[in-house]
Parts: sequence; C-alpha cells; structure tokens
Amino acid sequence: MGTGRPDAARLPRPHRETEIVEGDLAEIAACDAMLAAFTAPDEGTAMEAWYAHALGKRVVAYTGGTPPHPWTVYVADAICAELESAVRALAETDSGGSVTGSSGG
Repeated sequence: MGTGRPDAARLPRPHRETEIVEGDLAEIAACDAMLAAFTAPDEGTAMEAWYAHALGKRVVAYTGGTPPHPWTVYVADAICAELESAVRALAETDSGGSVTGSSGG
C-alpha cells in the first residue's frame, strides 16, 4: 500500500510496458488472493483486479472510504473502507497461500 505514490521501479518507461504487465500478471496468477487499493482511480489496479477475478482469485478491495465503482463491486469478494478490515478479509483466504497487493500498477 504505502504512500499512494507509484513505486519508482514501476513507473512507465519506454519499451518496458510488456515486462511490467507480464510481471504483474505472473504475480497475480501465483497468489491465492489480491488486496487492491481503490482509494483513487487507477486503471492498472482495475485491470489487475479484473484479471484476479477472472482467474477465480479472492479479491479484497480497500477503498479508504471512497464510494466503490460498480466494476469494483462486481470483481471484489469483499469491499472494505478501512485497511485493517481489508487485511482481516484477506485472512478468510484459507489456503494459507500467498497474497498480492495492488496500489497502482
């Protein structure tokens, strides 16, 4: 989650888009659940959440109190205004596997 600023290593650079997106997709495919920060509009997070949903992964949306978009409601298994609640919702992922977080990708 962090500060809400994109990680410097993930900022778009010419000709690295494929590497970034394919890396994100691989991380999502390897995890059991996804925590997505929907505190502000972010097309990368939306695409990642959709991909996780399409793979049958548990998606927990953290909104920070922002009203969720209809697409967020559609793909999320849980929508939480508070981060602590979102983390608790992830605990419902009972496989003991890995969880990936998205805060702008």
